[in-house]
Parts: sequence; C-alpha cells; structure tokens
Amino acid sequence: MDVTKMADHIRKKVVESDDWASQEFADLETKLVPDSGAADTVEGELIRAVGKLIYRYYNDGDYYYEGYGSETAGPSAAFLLDRAAKLHIDGLTQAIDAAQGKEDEEYKKALANIEKIVVDYVRGKEGKHTKNEDDMLATPYSTYAAKQWGSEEEDYDD
Repeated sequence: MDVTKMADHIRKKVVESDDWASQEFADLETKLVPDSGAADTVEGELIRAVGKLIYRYYNDGDYYYEGYGSETAGPSAAFLLDRAAKLHIDGLTQAIDAAQGKEDEEYKKALANIEKIVVDYVRGKEGKHTKNEDDMLATPYSTYAAKQWGSEEEDYDD
C-alpha cells in the first residue's frame, strides 16, 4: 500500500471509530496536511501535531507526557504549547496541561478537547492561512519534550 493510500486508510478508520475525530478534523487534515513532512501552513502544522498526538495514543498507547510517548508524541505537544503561546490560541495550553496524568477514557476526552480547540482556531482563520516555516518534529520541540516529560530510564522494548 503506498503512503497516500495508507494515510487515507488511517484517516477513514479514525473518522469511523467514533472515539475522537470529528469529520471536520479529518477534512482539515486531508486539505492541509501533506502525506509526509511539515505542512505548508501554520494551520496545517497545528492539525498535523494534533493528529500525531491522537495517532500515537490510538495506535500505540503513547501518552505524550510519559515513557516512550515523550519521544513519539512529546514533540507534537511541545509544538502545540509553543504555538498556543505565540498565536494566543485560547484554552490550548490549559487543555494540553490538563491531559497530563490522565489515562484511558480521560486522556481520550482530553485529546478530543485539544482537537476541538485547534479545529476551532483553524476554522476561525476562514481560509486565511499563514505560511509555515517550522516543523513540529524539529529539535527544539524534541529537546523540550525530553526535558519536560522524558523519563530518566530510557529502556524500551522495540
């Protein structure tokens, strides 16, 4: 299966799951997020970061704030925190902070709230998107995640 078909398959599966993804999120992801690499717009990169948080949890059970999740999903959370401050996205910092320490159903609810806040922000831009010059997986975000949430014992089974 090529990358495009795989991405479409994952998006379709997520939307059908009833667990978290709104159709609006899936539509924005399809429109704004490339199959690989950073998005061309800041709004697309925000959607990409939320998608990464959600994917890492639903696919592998990773929480951005602990263990291996601090490596796989932590940079996305760090990027969202950075953008929340720079772009003044109401409630996003609080929503990310509130997700920390939550597990299972409570974490799913927190992720759904993060998704809603970002979708509302992107929708509020009314198609007037900003050129992106950043990548949520860039070193500053992974470094922040490692310092903020990384465990001292980096012993994972892979």
